Amino acid sequence: MEDKRPQTTTRQRIFLALATYIPSLGLYFFPLGLLPQREAHNMTTGWDAWVPFVPQAIVVYALVPAVLILPFMLIRNRRTLFRFTVGVLALALVVFLSSLFFPVHTPRPGIPTQENFSFWSVALLYTVDSPARGFPSLLAALVVLSLSAVGSLTRRVSYAATLTAVMIILSALVLSQQSLLAAISGSLLGLGVYLLWVRPAIRDSNGSADNTSHIQKSLRHALGLSAAIILLAYLLFSVGLRFSVLLPV
Repeated sequence: MEDKRPQTTTRQRIFLALATYIPSLGLYFFPLGLLPQREAHNMTTGWDAWVPFVPQAIVVYALVPAVLILPFMLIRNRRTLFRFTVGVLALALVVFLSSLFFPVHTPRPGIPTQENFSFWSVALLYTVDSPARGFPSLLAALVVLSLSAVGSLTRRVSYAATLTAVMIILSALVLSQQSLLAAISGSLLGLGVYLLWVRPAIRDSNGSADNTSHIQKSLRHALGLSAAIILLAYLLFSVGLRFSVLLPV
């Protein structure tokens, strides 16, 4: 059933996505440059030693921008979109505060070569994103929140949303972007925000995203964003951009 309550336009949703993620990224990256690595706590356990390093997983990890933007493309009901936005900002604030008072460090392997696109992409990721960060994993929390919302908005993609969430979180693990403990706790935090805060609004909206053409258009836009990022990265790799030697940390 189409929701008759106030709806948002595509332009409004894009503006809100930018207004949400720009400060969220600021909260994530700002303290990282201020944290000496020696002051961060190592939250890895014996189980993390069993996680292999798989640079090819960067292709799955590149879906993160699409996943984060997709709810803003799909959700048209104003109350639901407001709730989702507040949920994202709340998660970013929680991890920001934890990075100030309890920063954690995820050990990373060295990058043996940058002449392979997969290794080069991981080198780019490591250069941009510090190994010191807040706890739990903001990535896991946002991915679970976003894809839980997407899955409940439309049953057509609920199973695909769940599988994608699992794949992205696993890709972050095998890329040494987070520890098992950070991934699990972040996933639970994101799921909690979804169940307690976002899901009630989605139920009240009567499934306003359950429209085939709207779903397909939203998926194309979101996946197009990730595809554009991959293409830009490949162009930079092709023209010879290289980074400083990255040793194990």
